[in-house]
Amino acid sequence: MTDTQNLIRQHNDILEIANQILNYRTSQQISDHAFNIALLIGQVAGKLKVHMTTEDKFVYPALFAHPDTHIQNLSRGFADEMGDLAKIFEGYKTKYLSARQIASNPQAFADETTSVFTAIAKRIEKENTKLYPLLS
Repeated sequence: MTDTQNLIRQHNDILEIANQILNYRTSQQISDHAFNIALLIGQVAGKLKVHMTTEDKFVYPALFAHPDTHIQNLSRGFADEMGDLAKIFEGYKTKYLSARQIASNPQAFADETTSVFTAIAKRIEKENTKLYPLLS
């Protein structure tokens, strides 16, 4: 069916960039490195877009057409949940894609970043352990 190794590699790339962003912990670090952080947010946004497009093209059609209705329903739940997370990330990206926006309130940025990337990490874990095994 679908080669999940590429999808998992994409997950690892996303988490690696997220961790680079999360490594800026203090308000001073965030303010000093706001431009670099904005670039990293752009990178993770691009990787997420490619990843979600790949899933929409290959993963979900295969699972929606699966003969087992339980797998069909489970995959629809994943797709719906991803739509919500994608909207949350899109709002985050729009808000913090400029260095000025990041540096203007570094504590709010740090809090929102932790929340968004924790949700993404949980989603990635669920896909790796619950969704992708359904493809085999």
